Amino acid sequence: MYAAALTLVRVYLLPSGRRDDIRLPGGLDLPARRWALSLVGGSVAVLAISYVLEMLLPHRTGLPTIVVADPQEPLPPGGLNEPNPHPNAVPSPSAIAGSAPGTPVPTSTTTTTSGLPEPSAIRPLQRDQDGAVLPSGRRPGELADAITTTDNFYIVTKNAGGDPLIHPDDWRLVVDGEVERPFQLDYSALTKLPSVEITRTLECISNLVDKCELAPFGCDLISTARWKGVRIADVLGLVGGIKPGATFLATISADEYTTAVPLDVAMSPDALLVFEMNGQVLPREHGYPARLLIPGRYGMKSAKWVVALRPMRREFVDWYGQRQWSREALVKTMTRIDVPPRDGRLQAGRQRIAGVAYAGDRGIRQVEFSADGGETWQTAALIDPAAGRDTWVRWQGSFTIAPGTDATLIARATDGSGELQSEPFSLAQPDGAGGWNTINVNGI
Repeated sequence: MYAAALTLVRVYLLPSGRRDDIRLPGGLDLPARRWALSLVGGSVAVLAISYVLEMLLPHRTGLPTIVVADPQEPLPPGGLNEPNPHPNAVPSPSAIAGSAPGTPVPTSTTTTTSGLPEPSAIRPLQRDQDGAVLPSGRRPGELADAITTTDNFYIVTKNAGGDPLIHPDDWRLVVDGEVERPFQLDYSALTKLPSVEITRTLECISNLVDKCELAPFGCDLISTARWKGVRIADVLGLVGGIKPGATFLATISADEYTTAVPLDVAMSPDALLVFEMNGQVLPREHGYPARLLIPGRYGMKSAKWVVALRPMRREFVDWYGQRQWSREALVKTMTRIDVPPRDGRLQAGRQRIAGVAYAGDRGIRQVEFSADGGETWQTAALIDPAAGRDTWVRWQGSFTIAPGTDATLIARATDGSGELQSEPFSLAQPDGAGGWNTINVNGI
């Protein structure tokens, strides 16, 4: 089209006596002006036909071009605003729907024309400029279920305008960086790789473990589910493996979120790229089509909507790290009293105390509680064995309260290495909250 336009201009700029004397290619003696106009008209016709074919006929062949940004991006010009990765909390799903905790709510799924499953609905979330946060659906004063239903699982997203909407036919996982051969993996191939199923607890780094009343989400940004996926080590080893010298794994998500973990952590048998949750296709709000599960780390390292894995020779500062949060994000030991509720009024006599404890992949060795403000301690009984190496445990015990008296209940845990939970209270910034969960109750 461009060449035709130049030819037309050239012909019209020729002196009038020479326009018909131009010998055209192929030995034809056509008037130059007519030839130029034909060339322009033909170019327009080809352009129109190409547009029609592009719009009406199937044309997608092969893999799409996927551009994955470098995760080591500089800070925005002018620096960052005050760290605030979590917006105001919205009511829990149980509070909204009035459903009892533990009631299974299956994820609604559909099947694409290619036979690949995907969630059929987008879950509405109340968002502000920082995204959305939804605490777990546990009701105050009730012990958490051993396995959190998908509908009651806590949600945190940084996306103010909505989360990525990805169709399984379009999704590709790019594996590049320090690998022997970069490649792409589609959703069908991912689900056909050898898979594993585990039970795993996720806890947001912003979760409080004491003074739960200080935040709208309280101490309920923690949940446990059953997951199915493939080991990250198996994915990275598909076409030759990782080059010598790589030390970190960068994960890049469709919403431009990034995480960084040491490569030896990512190569752990418990580090997974999962595509199912509680026996159903992974919901969109939890990272569909695929998300990471990184052992021993807060949920910030288990990226959602993953589109790229990139082994690197150097450490880099990921999304949370750029906002002055911990680069390691190691889970701290925590305990939470679920029963009785904070400031509860209890009948005098023997009462039950129960809750959950979690220490990442270190496990829980012991839980203790006090009913007299820490003067004396009792060992709690574990209600059921841990469902996995990186899951919470539920515990219980009993205490006596007299009529007309107040009692200060405290709980603490010892992790699998024998280290007692840290007592001093601290807020979540920068490396997770601390403190022994403490509540007051009244005897009537």
